[in-house]
Amino acid sequence: MSEVARLRKEFELECLGIQQALYGLSSIARHKIIARKYAALDTYQEQLTPLVGEQEALDITNAIFSKAVQDNA
Repeated sequence: MSEVARLRKEFELECLGIQQALYGLSSIARHKIIARKYAALDTYQEQLTPLVGEQEALDITNAIFSKAVQDNA
């Protein structure tokens, strides 16, 4: 698996985790989990940038995040 593919998968898993954290947890726990996962998303986007360029990294992460939100709505 290429580094780009690995980072895309990790980003997707974090997005799914954010969606799952929105339901069933106390608001304090939910906030902490979501904040940690958003920080991880930033990290993955930063790691993608030198591999594919800034705009492509942004496009990839936005597409994955949008799909995760739509799929779990």
